[in-house]
Amino acid sequence: KYNGVIYGGDCYLFGLLAMGLVDIVIEYGLSNYDYMALIPIVKSAGGVITDWTGKELPMEATNGAVLACGDPVLHKKVVELIMILIVPPFNLPPIKRNKAEAKEIKKGLIRLLENYKIADNLTVLASL
Repeated sequence: KYNGVIYGGDCYLFGLLAMGLVDIVIEYGLSNYDYMALIPIVKSAGGVITDWTGKELPMEATNGAVLACGDPVLHKKVVELIMILIVPPFNLPPIKRNKAEAKEIKKGLIRLLENYKIADNLTVLASL
């Protein structure tokens, strides 16, 4: 198992999460059709998939902020970190952002996760 951050992979990342090969998948800017089919896959593997605030992903269009973790305890820690560091200062609006903005938001979150050690030997994935 690789310990670090891997970029790229789109829906393949969620398959790796469901197989237990990675710990966290972070996405931003997804459409609802990008994540709806992934929800039962992640959940049936014992994982958790929500928006960045820990709320269930809706059927309607959102800002596409998706967080998936293979471990519910780890998911809770990541959501708490996001709520402290990301959501209040930036107050991510429920609108679609362009690809460049979404890429910068995901990069920033990943840097934060790297700096705030929430667990040892994590593999974090984000398609940028």
